[in-house]
Amino acid sequence: MVGVLAGRINEMQVRLRSQKRELEEALQRISQLATHDELTGLANRRHRVTLLGECRPRQRRDGTSLSIAMLDIDHFKVINDRHGHAAGDAVLKAFAKSAQRVLRTTDVLARWGGEEFLLLLPGAITEQAQRTTERLRAAVGETSLDDIAVGMKVTFSAGLTACGVDEAIDACVERADRAMYSAKAKGRDRSVTA
Repeated sequence: MVGVLAGRINEMQVRLRSQKRELEEALQRISQLATHDELTGLANRRHRVTLLGECRPRQRRDGTSLSIAMLDIDHFKVINDRHGHAAGDAVLKAFAKSAQRVLRTTDVLARWGGEEFLLLLPGAITEQAQRTTERLRAAVGETSLDDIAVGMKVTFSAGLTACGVDEAIDACVERADRAMYSAKAKGRDRSVTA
């Protein structure tokens, strides 16, 4: 009788450990889905608010710089129209992968929407942000997209700005967005600093 009871308790403990592991994995997956874009794996727009909430106090405390860049893949609609939405998705994934290879671990690239991305560069002054954006431009330009269309290359337009310690973050994002549209108006595949 004691042996049977001990066996059942052991089975219950094994089952509970398994259920706990499954629940922890499910919670990690939910957390990932809540904070990251499912297609690119980058931080999503909502999570960007949390990340800014973490870097702004550090910027104020330490007096460090914060630069922001708004990036938009050039002629993305043409890619979708000519090659289909699966090709567009592949371009977004390739863009994200290229970016992750060249950005610092402290930099945050978030998918802002569609083919737009917001790049947070904590500790970077404008000149450093420009160099980072050009390094990203080179990495994206070297990315082979031959599996989508032979010879396909992707470019992006960027708007850069420094964000002052006491400046509202939304004002910085808006300024970077306007600069990005200026880059597009000036011929695309370039960065404009505001």
